[in-house]
Amino acid sequence: MDERQLEYFVGVAEELNFTRAAGRMSVVQSTVSASVRALEKDLATQLLDRTGKQVRLTEAGRAFLPEAKAALVVLDRARAVVRETDTGLRGALRVGTLSGMTALDTPGLARQFSQLHPHVNFYLETSPSGSSGLLDKIRDATLDVGFVSIVRPSDFVGVESRPLRTLPLRVLLSPGHPLSDRASVRLSDIASDPFVEMPRGFGIRTLVDDEFRRLGQVRNIAVQVADLTTIPDFVAAGLGTAIVPDLTRSSHLRLTSVALTGSDLLWTLSAAWRAGTPPSRAAQAVLALAPQFLSEQWVY
Repeated sequence: MDERQLEYFVGVAEELNFTRAAGRMSVVQSTVSASVRALEKDLATQLLDRTGKQVRLTEAGRAFLPEAKAALVVLDRARAVVRETDTGLRGALRVGTLSGMTALDTPGLARQFSQLHPHVNFYLETSPSGSSGLLDKIRDATLDVGFVSIVRPSDFVGVESRPLRTLPLRVLLSPGHPLSDRASVRLSDIASDPFVEMPRGFGIRTLVDDEFRRLGQVRNIAVQVADLTTIPDFVAAGLGTAIVPDLTRSSHLRLTSVALTGSDLLWTLSAAWRAGTPPSRAAQAVLALAPQFLSEQWVY
């Protein structure tokens, strides 16, 4: 098994086509086909199903793909370590974060990192699936580091993490809500309300769903939005109740935010990286910087 074989396999697995993979890597198709066959022979298993018109990954191929990507990342890091001994940090750092999240000043973090390490390209991205999508990218080595919400035991599989900040979840009530004069409410008090919520896969949605399920309550999701920071606008429009951390937009709209009693719902922002692979020196550098860029305000 060699690096080129891994690269060709990853190319075919991503394109699901030998011709496109060969074109992407500027080699002839026969070279790609021969390399992948040699890799399958070395592993004594079939990674690709070539029987139909379209190439498909076998079960073994699906299992091997993230490991092949991770191996290529390790090889790149090994080369980078050698270069860094003489030239300092170089290369690229891929960082995932949550959309609209200001608990961590990611622009400030990127600026400081780039000033300290000008030869490292800092790439920042979000995921339409929130934390779950970012964690998947960390596991398959598409991201080096992610700032995410880790909620369930399954979230920890294949990643290592470090908590950065924990925020309590509060109840955001629409104007004129009958409980607006309360200092606190229980989930049972609002269980029959329509809710403004995030899609499944986002950490806050998982926390709240699990707590309602634990209490044996079923709620109605009236509106679903992918950007947490826009939820207050939908609550202000009278479309439902929400359970969220303190949000700057909530205070701008003068919405009533009350504490939860009887439920210890906490949202934690964590830094995460792939388990089993030591973070690169660039990743270690951004992990060390991150605590300095936590917001002074305890809002999302």
